[in-house]
Amino acid sequence: MVATSTKNTSAGTSSKIEASGGAATAKVVPELKRLNARSVVLSTLLGTQPPRMPAQRLVRVGELFGIREGTIRTALTRMVQSGDLHTDERSWYSLSEDLQARQRRQSSSVVGQSELWNGSWTVAVVTTEESSPRDRSALRNQLRLLRFAEQRPGVWVRPDNLGVEWRVLVNTHLGASCFLYSATPGGRDLDLVDNLWDLESWSRTARALRKEMATMLAGLRASEVELLRPGFVISAAVLRHLQRDPLLPVELLDRRWEGRSLRRDYQVFDELYRQLLATW
Repeated sequence: MVATSTKNTSAGTSSKIEASGGAATAKVVPELKRLNARSVVLSTLLGTQPPRMPAQRLVRVGELFGIREGTIRTALTRMVQSGDLHTDERSWYSLSEDLQARQRRQSSSVVGQSELWNGSWTVAVVTTEESSPRDRSALRNQLRLLRFAEQRPGVWVRPDNLGVEWRVLVNTHLGASCFLYSATPGGRDLDLVDNLWDLESWSRTARALRKEMATMLAGLRASEVELLRPGFVISAAVLRHLQRDPLLPVELLDRRWEGRSLRRDYQVFDELYRQLLATW
């Protein structure tokens, strides 16, 4: 379990995380339209439960993006060789264990579940001084995946409101490289949040994504197959964006926070999209 202590934590001088990834929606969505064969395969399997599919079905999805069958099959072979995918004698492909973990994180982001907050924060202080640039980058990525924000170099924090499973993951993935403890900020929690996360940027992108989904609902209900490609793109964009939601306690969020609305709209959109895809 996380070691508990009492420590004042001020806003300090941190680099605010743009929860949207630093890109406006106008740039995020077109960027995803340039999906290559590997990205199409990966996005398809990450969005499938269970994450396995026959090669021919993946080839058909590739056709939505004008990707030739040979290109998809080459990508499948290379992804098996790199360990990203597993295959069997029937030419069914499934995600590796690492990518299944990524899928679980994605599914958890869609739900966006948290627990009641008691006002404490979890602090992770990096203790591995002698490590390679690759190891340091991997650690920073792991901290972000666990929804920490860097308050100052080597000091990462977040409210402790994500439950027992999250705490187990924190100890499992960070215990060997970070000193972990609970703390209560000496200043205002809202000031600390404002210093660490660009919540307005996240909400702005979420509103744009909601608008994009809303424009497709009538067509999806009418089974317009030409919406499969743009629907795939928007779905991928929403899933990526939800994984950047810091999942803060409601006490630290503005009433206009778009997290719940984006999840609600995506649930409707995703159900309609899957119904259309199943008939294609």
